[in-house]
Amino acid sequence: MKFRKLILPMMAFIFAIGLTFATVDSEPKLELSESDSYATMYVNIGNNWYPIEVDCGIGDAECRVSFEEDPTLGATYQVYNSEDLGDPAIGVVDIKSLEGFPPTD
Repeated sequence: MKFRKLILPMMAFIFAIGLTFATVDSEPKLELSESDSYATMYVNIGNNWYPIEVDCGIGDAECRVSFEEDPTLGATYQVYNSEDLGDPAIGVVDIKSLEGFPPTD
């Protein structure tokens, strides 16, 4: 009789542990924070701010971009975290190449 009183609580405990593993998400969702390197950033062209999507990477160099169809050959632009010249984005040394023309109004 003691065995039956002991086995049922143990089985319930093992079952509860099994359920915790059954509810684990096999593909965790990526949560972005403000400090992530891939986000909407800004460039200042002609004294106007334009939002761009760029992955600056992780590093300690200025994040710069060029545009594939830029009529100004070899032009690069500093990337900013916000519309503030005092808030430059930091990333890897490579210049990121973006498709298309530089943004304009």
